[in-house]
Amino acid sequence: MILTVKLKKTIQNEEEVFEHDTTVITLVRKHLLGTGAVRPGDTMRIDEIATIQNREFSLKLTEAKMPCPPATEDLQLNTENRNQSIQADHIQYGPLNVDEPGDYWKEIADFWSTTEKAAKSSVCGNCSAFDISERMKDCLPGPTSDEDGELGYCWMHHFKCHSARSCRTWAKGGPITEDKVSYEWQKSANFNEDTE
Repeated sequence: MILTVKLKKTIQNEEEVFEHDTTVITLVRKHLLGTGAVRPGDTMRIDEIATIQNREFSLKLTEAKMPCPPATEDLQLNTENRNQSIQADHIQYGPLNVDEPGDYWKEIADFWSTTEKAAKSSVCGNCSAFDISERMKDCLPGPTSDEDGELGYCWMHHFKCHSARSCRTWAKGGPITEDKVSYEWQKSANFNEDTE
C-alpha cells in the first residue's frame, strides 16, 4: 500500500514532534489494512485511518477471545432453545420434517399474507441471522449438510438450525458467510458465559 502523507516537523521543548496535515493522505490501493474500506485515490485523514486500524485490531482481539456460541457445544441448551422456537407463537420454527411439511408452508404463508411459493423461498438458508461462516462450521459437530441443505447457527434464537426450514422471524439478507460478520453478531449477542 502506498500512502502519500505530508508531515510538518516542529521543535517543541527540545523534542522533535511531527504534526500531520490531515488533508493530504492519498490512498493508492483499494484495501486499507485488508478492510476494503476505501477506493483507489480516496483521501482520508490520519485520524480516520487510526479509527479503522483500531476497529480492525479490536475485532481481531475480540475474535481471539470469543468461543463458540454456548448452544453449539451444549446439546441440552440447543434443544431447549430450538424447542422454544418451535412452540413460540411469534417464531414457529419448522417444518419438523422438510420432506413431510404438513400444513407448515400454508400456515406461514397465511401469517405473512403471501403465497406458499414465496414462503418456501424465505428459509433459514437466506435469513440474515443464519450463520454458515467458516468459524461457525468449526463450532458445529460433524458433517453439516445433507441433500436438503446445511446446518448453521441462528443468531436470533440461539440454536443450530437447518437451511431448509424457516420461522416467522425470518429476515431477508443472509446467510452470514464471513467470520467477521459472525463475530459481530456474537458480540451483539452479549453471552454471559457463566450462566449459559
